[in-house]
Amino acid sequence: MLFGPIVGYKLKDLFDDKNIEIIGDLNNPVCHNNIYSAINYIRKKHTNPFIIAIDSALSAKEHVGKIVVSEGGLCIGRGVGRNRMIVGDMSIRGIVAKNMGNSRHNLRMLQNTNLGIVMQMAQTVAIGIYSSIECEN
Repeated sequence: MLFGPIVGYKLKDLFDDKNIEIIGDLNNPVCHNNIYSAINYIRKKHTNPFIIAIDSALSAKEHVGKIVVSEGGLCIGRGVGRNRMIVGDMSIRGIVAKNMGNSRHNLRMLQNTNLGIVMQMAQTVAIGIYSSIECEN
C-alpha cells in the first residue's frame, strides 16, 4: 500500500529545487480518506494541472513486480472495494501483490506486500518521471 507514498517521497527529494509540486508522500499520503481534499487543493492552486496518479495495484501472481503506465486516471481503492473516483490525467500502478478476488483478502495481501519489491519499483518510477521531466527542460 505504500507504493504511491514512497514514489512521492523519492520525487520530493529529486525535485527539491524545481517548480513541481508533489502531493502525497510518506509524511502526507493521499488515500481514499483524503482524496477529495487533495483534488480540491490542486484545483484551487493550479490552472489546468497535469496529474499523474500513482498507486499500488493487484493482479495475477505472474505480474507482481511490474509497473503499468496508462493514459488516463485510475480508480483509487478499487482493489479493496473502495471505488471512490477516477483520478489523474495519467496513471502509474505498481503491481505489488496477487489479486485474490475478494476485497478483504486483497487488503490483507496489500498489508503483507514485499517491501523490497515496492522499493525497487518506486525507485524505477521516480527516476523515470524525473528523467522524463529533466529531458523536457
